[in-house]
Amino acid sequence: MPARATRRLVLVLGLAALSDGCRRGEDATPPASAAAPTAPQEATPASAAGAPAPTPAADPERPGDPALAQISVHPGINDHYYDNPQPRYWRRRLERDGREVHDRRPAILKALALKPGMRVADVGAGTGLFTLDFARAVGPTGTVYAVDLMPTFLEHIADKAAKAGLSNVTTIAATASASNLPPGSVDLVYMSDVYHHIENPPAYLASLRRALAPAGELVLIDFKRIPGVSSAWLLDHVRAGKEEVISELEGAGFEVVAEPPILEENYFLRLRLRADAE
Repeated sequence: MPARATRRLVLVLGLAALSDGCRRGEDATPPASAAAPTAPQEATPASAAGAPAPTPAADPERPGDPALAQISVHPGINDHYYDNPQPRYWRRRLERDGREVHDRRPAILKALALKPGMRVADVGAGTGLFTLDFARAVGPTGTVYAVDLMPTFLEHIADKAAKAGLSNVTTIAATASASNLPPGSVDLVYMSDVYHHIENPPAYLASLRRALAPAGELVLIDFKRIPGVSSAWLLDHVRAGKEEVISELEGAGFEVVAEPPILEENYFLRLRLRADAE
């Protein structure tokens, strides 16, 4: 076949394939990525019947929003979650051997000393590494709030709790500026490798302060950030070291009451509200 005829045939076949692909929707909308972080309409308990996570309302503090850019202390720190909100992917990253908070989970749980009937907030719960352990520890008379920015993570946790027969887990959709926990609702707020993901610390810490019951505690675990010692990735990813974090917490009305020496890569802080905190 002459070369010109061959090129004409290839062009015709290519156009036909493109047209067929368009009819099947292959050129259509890209895969869904994380929706904007969303605020809950109402806290929704997971039950053995498989109650879904809340259907959140629109949140103006979404990636790219100018208002969030103005308040964020680390713009873009959560973009990788928004870009890939699939719990299966993140479960492999967050619930794996070699990650200290995963490997040292029994020691962390022992240090928390949870009691039946306690109300615990797992803030930045992710895929639920600790959530179900907390739910078992506080028992049916207690409550565990799984709090996260990502609706897909909350749905995943609700499903895990339902399959485990745990009806004392409630999912709450947070925003960049608020945990959205009810006032006075918890005895312990737990944050593991989460603080460096908070983009608006003053507002977020104020929401945690409101959520704590009298004599309630905040437990914060985060990476040690030591210039000249920590990896380049960690120095870029984690914006503040322990001393700066403690300063921010003290500015929000908290004080350190204990620092259990049970971790190596992370520090472990127990905090309470100062008597003079509003």
